[in-house]
Amino acid sequence: MKTGLLLILSCLVFLLGCSKKENAISPTPNNNSDISISAITLPDMFQFGTIRNDSIIFNLPYGSDLSNMRMMVSAPGLDVSIANGVYVNYNQVKSLTAKFGNKEKKYSIVFNIPTKADVAVRGVWITNVASSALSSVQNISDCVDKLDDLGFNTAYVVVYNKSQTLFPSTVLKKVLNASSESDVQIYPGWDPLQTFIDKAHAKGIKVIAWFEYGFASHYAGQPSPLITLHPDWASKDNMGNITAKNSFYWLNGIHPEVQKFMLDLFSEVVQKYAVDGVQGDDRLPAMPINGGYEPYTLNLYKSETGRGTPSSDTDADWMQWRADKLTTFAGKLYHAIKNIRQNCIVAFAPTPYGWGYKNYLQAWDKWLELGYVDLISPQLYRNESQGVSSYTALIDTDISQVLSKNISYKSKYFPGILARSGNYMPSNDYLYACLKCNRSKGIMGESLFFYEGIENNRLVYKALYPGKAIFPF
Repeated sequence: MKTGLLLILSCLVFLLGCSKKENAISPTPNNNSDISISAITLPDMFQFGTIRNDSIIFNLPYGSDLSNMRMMVSAPGLDVSIANGVYVNYNQVKSLTAKFGNKEKKYSIVFNIPTKADVAVRGVWITNVASSALSSVQNISDCVDKLDDLGFNTAYVVVYNKSQTLFPSTVLKKVLNASSESDVQIYPGWDPLQTFIDKAHAKGIKVIAWFEYGFASHYAGQPSPLITLHPDWASKDNMGNITAKNSFYWLNGIHPEVQKFMLDLFSEVVQKYAVDGVQGDDRLPAMPINGGYEPYTLNLYKSETGRGTPSSDTDADWMQWRADKLTTFAGKLYHAIKNIRQNCIVAFAPTPYGWGYKNYLQAWDKWLELGYVDLISPQLYRNESQGVSSYTALIDTDISQVLSKNISYKSKYFPGILARSGNYMPSNDYLYACLKCNRSKGIMGESLFFYEGIENNRLVYKALYPGKAIFPF
């Protein structure tokens, strides 16, 4: 991966150099017989050409459009038939000539483009937090158009957070003792989910209903109607306080009534809407490592294991028992959805392997092993300041520790990449390096968090997603 990063950095230096020298007087070659070009790129495609004898070879993604592309050529002292930075129709231009005096060398330009589309998920999370993408029909239309334009084929649309739903929910109305479904909607008075499905399906984009809060009750400072109305649903830490981690307060994901609430909510969406799938994330199935100390869970633990209250959150048996309960719930959810509609995808976007088990008791390798998941997108969210290696290390861990166990796992694996968090958005070069890392590992797609960041990296998506991938499920 260091080589890939050096290539990108070298490309940047080369392009800057070319742009500065376009109108400058080029030096004379050291040897008049040497009229070879030294380097050539397609900057909008982030591509270096391979110069082999009298050929220049570019390997481009499926769907690449040759009709309006620009090249940057490094050929000191030579006259080159293609001007740097000028957009040309390369369906018609198939060669390049370099001249020095009365000598010249002609190169054929070869573009290798696959004739078949990739089979992959290329997805984006769409949320109502720090985004107005779902707040009106026009905004939804604009959102779908952008996803289509940038080559995405999957939208993870938030349908549940902050004790509210994107759609009119009978299940949530009942649980919260609300007067009407509109009272528990994020945007009351209309149905944004149905609108999104209609517009996305018209563009061939799959819609996966994302239950963002899952087993979390509320964020610090937000209302907490679920725990207020159902205090026995709250998860407790070993001090008797409501379990909190990273400013989120949690429900007890092992409690049967909490599980039923989630199963009913997921099922309601699949029964009412033509969603292509449903998704839990880092909060479902999940429990913070400091949770599970309420009487119900401790009594169940004692009855099943003969052990008393654990002395530590990280007691190995206690951790494994709670993780197994969450894995069992993943199976319940999987089978509940498949019983409603067999072709509905069950997806999860858990925390990174290893760290997720130690912090949220998520054993997603077991979910794969037991066949409880169709699409897995671990949240490999790394900031550019951490370096590309911090992302590639997570990919390598997933491959060596999980995906290598069964050849079928990689076809379900489309990792989550951070496109925006607060004011942070990655540079084109960093994001390109992450996506190229995926391709180098045989991972043909990914999931981007979140929608409000994708415009920032338009060039990357246009370069790597020029033709829409075939959805694999």
